[in-house]
Amino acid sequence: MATRVDINMALAEKLAMDAAERGVRAATLEARSIAVVLLSQPGTGRMYRRGKTVEHQASAPGEPPAPDTGRLRQSIQTEVVRGTREVIGIVSANTEYAAGLELGTEKVRPRPYLSRIPREFGKRLQDVFTKFAGI
Repeated sequence: MATRVDINMALAEKLAMDAAERGVRAATLEARSIAVVLLSQPGTGRMYRRGKTVEHQASAPGEPPAPDTGRLRQSIQTEVVRGTREVIGIVSANTEYAAGLELGTEKVRPRPYLSRIPREFGKRLQDVFTKFAGI
């Protein structure tokens, strides 16, 4: 007696993509949370005065930008894009000076805050992905 097994590949692929999307969405939100924490750390760079009463301690080169107005931190956004065979999570900062701080400029050395997330927190993001994807 033979046993027959039919596999609905379209359904299997949809279920796999749904799981991947859940995992990517959760990991992307976790990455955003990490970015917000990084952008909430006080700086260790030079002190300067803004106006007559406001003193600010800047970040040192190589550390995330120190909070001043909070605008950069508030601009951190996420997006999850689902294609036919992939799911992509995007974390971005939406201010005119975000890239200059991340990458540096002619006058300012880099203060990386987004690019360090996968490098320093990759295992944490993988764990979140695994948990929410149900792997």
